[in-house]
Parts: sequence; structure tokens; C-alpha cells
Amino acid sequence: MRIQRSAVALLLTFLVFILGCDQGPKNPDQIAFIKKIQGLKSEKDRLDVIAFRGTDSSGRIAPADIKSQGDVIEKEIVRFLKVAGPDAIQWNARVGSVSRNGSEIIVHSTYGSQYYDLMIFDAQSIKIAEQFVEDDKINFTGNLGPETSITLFGALSSQEFTLYPSSVTSKYGEIKQSSAEISKRLLLNQARATQRQKQTQKQAEEEEIKDRIVDICKNTLRSNLKYPESASFSWFKRDFIRRSENRWTYYDVLEAKNDFGGELPSRFECDATVLKDEIEVSVRILDGRE
Repeated sequence: MRIQRSAVALLLTFLVFILGCDQGPKNPDQIAFIKKIQGLKSEKDRLDVIAFRGTDSSGRIAPADIKSQGDVIEKEIVRFLKVAGPDAIQWNARVGSVSRNGSEIIVHSTYGSQYYDLMIFDAQSIKIAEQFVEDDKINFTGNLGPETSITLFGALSSQEFTLYPSSVTSKYGEIKQSSAEISKRLLLNQARATQRQKQTQKQAEEEEIKDRIVDICKNTLRSNLKYPESASFSWFKRDFIRRSENRWTYYDVLEAKNDFGGELPSRFECDATVLKDEIEVSVRILDGRE
């Protein structure tokens, strides 16, 4: 009986920590939001562990659709944040620190298990936010949904939310930010995020093309060697020059056995033309072996 009471006391202590009961009056919507995200995240983590181990906690073999179950939960989190776009109306938080991000101020704050980075851009509001110190109690109003991908990935990992609050109240005064300006900044941030995503995708595609060029050029060189199995290539001397949209030149160093049994390094260049479905190459030794 004593053990059961201890377990109950421990559970209550844990709930007090998670729900942030010592951080000012409870906001039922905020508590419900924390429980919702925490529940979805816990279920996602549980499914991920089962998928990784191949069995559940009882030793039963993971079902064939375990990965798709995890994907469903992940989509539910994204839908809950991005589509539903939960409104934080006078939610509680404690200030952890304040930092500058270009022309904006970020108020890093927490409540229970969640982290809120409040982006302050209004000039007068920045003066108020700069007065915040650790453990200051604040209330904020804003939208937790479609701000940035940081919001979505944060919720899937450590429950970090980045948002532009429309208001923040504190003992130093009230911060107010224009809804129209917030919308403008969100659109700009989304455009930047989309551009970064496109750039990342383009770089990945270029790296894939480079890898294909390297493989084809090496195979072409090997096919012309007397002892192709002896061929080795350097990694630290590898270099690429992009001649045009679909033309590249790949430089590297080849070592392979010659007629006298020696292995002398030879620089080479490989011109590659990337066509729709194939890559045409032309390889030339620059020094050493003819």
C-alpha cells in the first residue's frame, strides 16, 4: 500500500512539472494543447522504438504496417499544427533568455514541457522585450500553426514553437504587433524557406550527377587498362568544373599497374555531357601514362 502511495505521489509530481502548475494561472486550452502534443509524440516515439527493435515491450513481433502507423501519427501532428493552426490566447510562459536575430528580438520562453520562441519586430515592443530577464512571467497571444517548418519539426522532436505573437503582457508593459505585418513576415519567411528547400534539392541533384559522372569515368578508364583490377583513385584530389548547364569536367588521379609492374600516379580529366537519359564521357590522361 505504501508503495502504491509513493507511486501516486511520484506521478502527481511529474504532472505538476509537465503542466507547469507553478507558472501562473492555468489556461485550460494551453494544458489541453500540451497534453495533445505530448500524447501524439509519445505514441510516435513508442511506434518508432517498436519499428527499430522489431518487437514490442511484450516481445510480440512488430506488425508489418508499423512504419505506416508511425507515419499516420506524424501526419496527425502536422495536421494538428498546420491545418488546425492552434491559437494561443493569453497563454502562460516564463522567460528563459532574450537574444537578437538581425533586426528582431527573440524571447526564449517555456511552459511545462514546451518551448516558445517569441519573435519581436516592432520597434517599441523591442524596447520592452529587452528588459525581460530570466524567470519573468509573461502571457502571449499568437498562432502556433503555419509559421515555419521549425514549428513542425520542433513538435516532432522537443516541442519547440517559433511564432510572431500579436501581444505579450508582462510587468514591463504590453507588447503589440500588427497582424498585417505578422502575415507579411510569415509569407516572407515561407518564401525564404521554399527557396532554401529548392537550393538544397538542386545541390542534392548536382551531387547525384557528380557521383554518376565519377562512376562512368572510372569504369571507362578501367576498361582501357591492361590491369583494370589494379586501378585505384584518390579522393582528396577529386575536383569538378561546371562548363555549362549540362557539361562538367571531372579531374582526379589514377594509380594502376603498368607493363613494367610499377604503379605511377597519373592525373586525368573526364569531360561529361549530361543528356536526358544518359551521360556521355571523354577521358584523357594529362601526365604520366600515355
